[in-house]
Order: sequence, then C-alpha cells, then structure tokens
Amino acid sequence: MAVDCRFPQILRLKKNKEFKFVIESGRKYYCNSVMIFIQKQIDTKIGIAVSSKRIRKATQRNRIKRLIREIIRCNKDLLPDKHHIVLFYNKSNVENYNILENDIRNLFKKI
Repeated sequence: MAVDCRFPQILRLKKNKEFKFVIESGRKYYCNSVMIFIQKQIDTKIGIAVSSKRIRKATQRNRIKRLIREIIRCNKDLLPDKHHIVLFYNKSNVENYNILENDIRNLFKKI
C-alpha cells in the first residue's frame, strides 16, 4: 500500500493574517538556515516564507520553497500535531537539499 506523501493546499497557511498571528503569538526556534514559529491550534497548517531582501531572484526563492515543501512532505512524521507552523529561510544563498533537510529535521526534533 502506498504512503500518502502529498502536501495539499489545505495544509498550507496562505493569508497574511494567519502568518502574522503565528509570528506574533508563537514560539520561535532557530537553526543555521531556517527559523520556525509555532503556535498551538485546532489543525495543522504550514506556511513558508523566503525574504526577497536576502534572495533577490524569484527563481531562487521559489526553488527554496519547493525544497522546503519537499522536505516537509517526506518528513510528515516529524511534524507536531495541531499546530500552525511558519518556516522562514534566513540565509542569503541557496543551500543544497541535504543541508536544508538536516536543519529542518533538527528543528522539528527540538519541538
């Protein structure tokens, strides 16, 4: 039987209001390349943000977001239940997949 490894739209934070609420009232965790804000909620949703001040080119920002979505999709078992999570990529260059995955896995283990 195949494992469901999708990252559907209903699991994503999309609205600016939702992002601000999690950032203002959530707990903060740091790692080398990623910062996570986490807030206890009724359901689990994830938002991903990459600063355009740090990474100027949209193609690079989109690549980072795709990498983070893939890492989350493959490591759903590490996600805490019933939390809203905002991930900020806070480096000025694009990391490779393995480094980024190790950082995100370490952060989710801290939670």
